[in-house]
Amino acid sequence: MSDADLTARIVALVQQALAEQRPTGSPAPPSPAPPPAAQRAQVTGRVVTREDVQRAAAAGLALHAPAGAIITDLAREEAETAGVEIVVGGTPASQPPAAHRHERQSGSDYCTHCGGCMQPAVYTRKDRPVAGSTAELIERLDRFTDLVWRSEPNEVRRLRQLSRPPMGRMPGIFYACFNLFWLGEEIQTLRDKAKAQSIPLSALNELLGSLCGRHAIRLSKWHLVDSIELLGDVQTFCERTGAASHDEFRQLCEHLMLAADRMQAWIDRMIPWHTLDDRLELVP
Repeated sequence: MSDADLTARIVALVQQALAEQRPTGSPAPPSPAPPPAAQRAQVTGRVVTREDVQRAAAAGLALHAPAGAIITDLAREEAETAGVEIVVGGTPASQPPAAHRHERQSGSDYCTHCGGCMQPAVYTRKDRPVAGSTAELIERLDRFTDLVWRSEPNEVRRLRQLSRPPMGRMPGIFYACFNLFWLGEEIQTLRDKAKAQSIPLSALNELLGSLCGRHAIRLSKWHLVDSIELLGDVQTFCERTGAASHDEFRQLCEHLMLAADRMQAWIDRMIPWHTLDDRLELVP
């Protein structure tokens, strides 16, 4: 894949995502009028948490959030248990749309189609055979990229609520962001070496396998399950088979870079860089 092909693939993914967000032309049914403010609990922020649901349950009210708000998995589970209706932008959101409803599966991940259930987004949690070729592994990488491109993946949503004492939530988000950032940088370095054919192919395969294994361990601290499995796929392939040529290795790196960089972009976007810069001062 040349640089031009890589750019064209990114442009195609963006155009597809934008097309899916455009209205189809048929008018949407009118939304029912919201109940008076006195009869509902309000969420003013962009994230609905379990504590918001518990507050609504204690008051015996429906929980209303602004359009575009993100409902965490713990909030959804609490709403189901407590019988609280969650309404986002005037539309009930406590259950996924009937057309996309998929039953919960223990240990599986977020469904990118409906955004509300627990159908696996990328992989089922079963042992996966080692990819038989570089092309097969690239297909797995492309499926991952396609699925995480359109909407915030569930492992990123979970990261929003992951709190580790005494540091709380923010440092973990920073670490996960920069773990993925440096993964992309290191893969790019190996890609350049493969293009130049300045390092033996066996060494490149070994380095990429070790690199993916190391970053999988780092990302396990932040419960990025799908990303860990993806890196495990690459690590096992490099250790047992590996790319058959420098050009195959270059292609593998390019597709892996797209997957890793997209995940990093989702985490990076939740960090309020401008607010941090305005409100914090560096320690002298």
